[in-house]
Amino acid sequence: REHGFAVVGDYVGVMGLFERGEVDLALQAARDSSFNYLLCKKVSDTGPVNMPDSRGPNLLRASIGLCSDFPASIAPGSPIKFQIEVSNTGDTLWLVSRAAPKGTVRLGIKVLDDACETVDEFHGVPALPHAIAPKESVKLTINRAAPMVPGDYFLKIDLLNQDICWFEERGSQPLVLPFSVG
Repeated sequence: REHGFAVVGDYVGVMGLFERGEVDLALQAARDSSFNYLLCKKVSDTGPVNMPDSRGPNLLRASIGLCSDFPASIAPGSPIKFQIEVSNTGDTLWLVSRAAPKGTVRLGIKVLDDACETVDEFHGVPALPHAIAPKESVKLTINRAAPMVPGDYFLKIDLLNQDICWFEERGSQPLVLPFSVG
């Protein structure tokens, strides 16, 4: 930390790498013969790091914007494919994990009908590729099938701090895209 690095992963290696929080009791028993790894990310060039991470967040903010065309109208069940850019505009380092333990950040998408009722919801697809520090951005491609029922819909894209909150609940603005199926 004193050299500008933040720990973004803590792993135990026993026949593969496992996040320390995922290791079950059997693997913990084998701990004496395992290897331990820390994954770090350079987040400061100016000295010590005292940056909150998403396990104990401070300001959770994201800017989510379109990088490609979004279809205004689509056939039932057809793929909706487009690209977005997600930027960390807060002060908190977003941690990621394929297992999604508490305090990791994931993309969350809701498909809402014209009455704003959720008809589909999915998290973590696509996955954020790595921990994202404040002022960093990533581009993601979303590929999802349109609803089968014709009508007017909204795609609401936000970030989810697993088992803590949606970013929208902390004042961040989700990206909301209207479209029709018919």
